[in-house]
Amino acid sequence: MSIEEKIINLLRKHPLGLTTKEIAEKLGISRTTIAKYVEKLKGKGIIAEKRVGAYRLWLLGEYYQAKKLTARRILVALTRALLRILGENSYQLAFMVGKAIAQELYETVELNSSKPFESIASMISDITEGVSTQAFELGNNRGVIIIKMSDTSFPIEFIKLLANILQGAIEELIKKSCNQSCTVNVNISKKENAYEIVMEINLTPQD
Repeated sequence: MSIEEKIINLLRKHPLGLTTKEIAEKLGISRTTIAKYVEKLKGKGIIAEKRVGAYRLWLLGEYYQAKKLTARRILVALTRALLRILGENSYQLAFMVGKAIAQELYETVELNSSKPFESIASMISDITEGVSTQAFELGNNRGVIIIKMSDTSFPIEFIKLLANILQGAIEELIKKSCNQSCTVNVNISKKENAYEIVMEINLTPQD
């Protein structure tokens, strides 16, 4: 059996994915060799890469696509259920959820108080898939974070809920980690191949 076949068979048994190191250990093959072959399989479209924080997981393409489709359906259903039950209040609830998440996590989150905009953009990029971020410092305690989501199959209502969660989380994180108040103004647009969320952040030192 070839190395490629061994990797494919192994990933069939682990639909949630394995890292390069885990594949190497389970197959008893060097990590360098496995790294070469998983890239080849990725190029052929047989396996897919998923980033989870600092980790790279490898999954069979069929499982990966099925997982993405299932997750998307759940998120869309949750969005519609919230809007049906709470109406426009769903967005305020999302904002409060973002604040609550930040309150739970801020002690474990390393936010660079000297570069808060870059730090937050990097954090968003690390924890979300299919998202790219950019941060710009405008001076006078102002900055902009631009978030681009390549998956445009989500309804705009979901993107609005996500933006409100991020807005609440950013305001709370900066308050707790940097000892500054802030306001976050959000603008959402849909381009040809991506959603774009522009978050303008204004910092105010607390007394």
